[in-house]
Amino acid sequence: MVVIQVDDGSIVCVDNLTPYEQCVKDHGGNSSWSDPDKTCSCIEDGSVSCKDLPTPYEQCVADHGGSSTWTTPDTVCSCNPDGSTTCSDLPDPYQQCLDAHGGQSTWTTPDSACSCNPDGSTTCSDLPDPYQQCLDAHGGSSTWTTPDSACSCNPDGSTTCSDLPDPYQQCLDAHGGQSTWTTPDTVCSCNPDGSTTCSDLPDPYQQCLDAHGGQSTWTTPDSACSCNPDGSTTCSDLPDPYQQCLDAHGGSSTWTTPDSACSCNPDGSTTCSDLPDPYQQCLDAHGGQSTWTTPDSACSCLEDGTTS
Repeated sequence: MVVIQVDDGSIVCVDNLTPYEQCVKDHGGNSSWSDPDKTCSCIEDGSVSCKDLPTPYEQCVADHGGSSTWTTPDTVCSCNPDGSTTCSDLPDPYQQCLDAHGGQSTWTTPDSACSCNPDGSTTCSDLPDPYQQCLDAHGGSSTWTTPDSACSCNPDGSTTCSDLPDPYQQCLDAHGGQSTWTTPDTVCSCNPDGSTTCSDLPDPYQQCLDAHGGQSTWTTPDSACSCNPDGSTTCSDLPDPYQQCLDAHGGSSTWTTPDSACSCNPDGSTTCSDLPDPYQQCLDAHGGQSTWTTPDSACSCLEDGTTS
C-alpha cells in the first residue's frame, strides 16, 4: 500500500502502481503522446519508446501505400516534397500508350513488332526471320535492281548493292564475256547500247574470222592458230616464251632503241631501261673504267661514247 496525502489534507491509501501504470500516470494518464518531431509510448516495463515522426513527404508516401505516385480513374497524382499532393488529368489511353513508347505508335523488341491500339492496349506479333523480312520488303525476291544498282538480300537481312555495269558490259556478261557469238544458224553481237544484233551465218571461213575478231590468225597462251578455208582451225604449239622473245628480236637477247636498252626475260617478257649517256655507256661496257688495255693497245672512252 502507498499512503498519499491529497490536496484537502486527507490521507488516502492506494495499491502500489505497476511500472507501466506509473509511466501512464507520469504522462497525464496517456499511454502514448507526441512531441513536435517524434511519437512516444509507455511499454510494459515502464520505460518509454520513441520514434521519429516521418517527414511530410514520407507521410504522404505512407498514406498512399508506399507509392509517391498513384492514379484515380481520371487523374494521376504525386507527393510533393512538402507533403502536399499534385494531381492532373490523365491523358486519353491511346496517348498514354504513345507516351510510354517514346511517342511512337509502333516499335520493335528483339523478337516482336508491337503497336498501340485506340483503347491504349498494345498488340505484339512475332517478327519474321530477318532474311524473310528482306524478301517481303522486295516483293518476295532475293535480288532486284534500281536504275543504277543491283541489290540482293543477305542471310542476316541486310542488303548488298553494287553499281550496274554499263549496258554494253551487261551484254558481254550475259554472253560469257564475248562481244560476238553464234547460234546454229546466226551470228550475233553486242551493240554499244547493250542491245544485240543477229544475222544469218556467213560461209564457214567467214564464221571462223568473225569468231576470232575478224582475224585469220591468232594465238592462245600456248599455241598459234589459223582459219582454214572450210572454217576449221589449225593450231600448233608456240615455241617457249624466251625463244619467242629471241626470235622477235633477231635472235638476240638484248637490243637497243634510240633511247633505251632492252632484254628478254626467262618468261618471254621484256625489260627496258633508259640508256645512259654515251660516255656512261662506254664506261659500263668496260667495267666502269674510262681507260683499259688489250694485249696490243691502250684504249679510253671519249665524251661522245666512242673509244680511242
